[in-house]
Parts: sequence; C-alpha cells; structure tokens
Amino acid sequence: MPRPAKGIRLWLRPEERNSDGTLRKRAVWVIRDGPRKISTGCPAQDRAGAERQVGEYLANKYQPNRSHGRHPSQILIADVLAIYLKGRRASARAGRRDKAAGFNTRFVVG
Repeated sequence: MPRPAKGIRLWLRPEERNSDGTLRKRAVWVIRDGPRKISTGCPAQDRAGAERQVGEYLANKYQPNRSHGRHPSQILIADVLAIYLKGRRASARAGRRDKAAGFNTRFVVG
C-alpha cells in the first residue's frame, strides 16, 4: 500500500560544508511539493518570509474550474474573485506596457 501524500510543506534544507569545514551553501527554506523542491531563497531565520512564499506558490498553483453550464450554486465565490483579479492584473500590466511604449490607450482611432 503506498504512503499517503504529505502535501505542500516547508522544509529547511541544512547548510552544506566543504571537507575542510568552510561553508559551501547556507541553510535555506524549500517548498516541498511531492518530488518537487522549490527554493524560497529565505534564510533559516526568515520563516515568515518562507511562509509568504508558500502562500504565493499555492495561489499560483491553484486553477479554478472554468467549465461553462454549471449551476450558480456550484461556483465558489473564491473562484469568481480569483478569475476577476487575475484578469485585472493582466489588464493593468497591459496598460503599463502600453504607457511605457508611448501608446495612449484612451484615444483609439478605429
């Protein structure tokens, strides 16, 4: 019988030292997601920063169900908000990109 999955979690990768005792790699927090190991870049003393990184990782990993034809009672409000905010971020990035390129998006000649 296979072991149950532990889920996404933080793991403190220990520091690595050379054979002469000098420091080779500092201890760092790592996100463990099954076989994947994603470094947070946060040192051992910054557990709060590593937890923020896990939150961002989970938010980016989650993809809401966007299938059509569902009854409104089956749609989670959190999914609606996630889709809305993702669209807002994309449009805001596009607006900044157009401004940086010198385009005025308010007056479109068509």
